[in-house]
Amino acid sequence: MDKLRKSTSRVRRRDSDRCHVRETIVFQQAALTAAGCAKCFFDKASGKNADRPELTKVFEYIRPGDALTVVFLDRLGRSLEDLITIVGRLKRLNVGFLSLHEKLDTTTPGGMFVFHVFAALAEFIRTIIVATPTRAWRPPAPAASASAGRRR
Repeated sequence: MDKLRKSTSRVRRRDSDRCHVRETIVFQQAALTAAGCAKCFFDKASGKNADRPELTKVFEYIRPGDALTVVFLDRLGRSLEDLITIVGRLKRLNVGFLSLHEKLDTTTPGGMFVFHVFAALAEFIRTIIVATPTRAWRPPAPAASASAGRRR
């Protein structure tokens, strides 16, 4: 018998024009339903926080033999420590973990190895995003020169 899939995800606090499509409830719900998830849980909170109400509900709901599924690994969390803690807890409960985008399945030794690599990358990317000020991505203003401005 195939594993019964449950899902959890984190979404933006409010859908907006600036919100990337993959972070919307509509997109994630459609992807998780297409993957065969029986029940979906969505948190509207930061991924750096492991204490999320819907994630707590997931752990109350899942049973041994289930598979917790997310669309993207960073939707479960961005901290390497939190990701490893959550997946370790799932493993102790005899629950698999699947990430659709990364095609990750921790019920296999290779999947567990790849999970650790992707989790480290997710934390690295978060560190870069937090450490880099927005203005660092803007092109520099043109330097003032003798030819700039109105001729006299």
